[in-house]
Amino acid sequence: MKLRCQPGQSITTRELKGATLQTRSPDGQRHCKIQVNGFVAFGGIPSDSRIRRTGRVDVHVFPLDGDISAIAPKWEVSGPSY
Repeated sequence: MKLRCQPGQSITTRELKGATLQTRSPDGQRHCKIQVNGFVAFGGIPSDSRIRRTGRVDVHVFPLDGDISAIAPKWEVSGPSY
């Protein structure tokens, strides 16, 4: 899953690793809870400085609740919670 941070917000790899995230469809009607399994490492190992610089991070996730196949671009992701 490709995550893009909102401008002015930053998250660390420590906060993301193993975190539970809540996703919500643009219309707010569908939800899915996911857990971050790890990071996608092609193109280099993710770092806090890269996340701050680009505002993006790619993660491996698995579903905890809901239909993960419904997640699409423009969905909002909130969290992390532990």
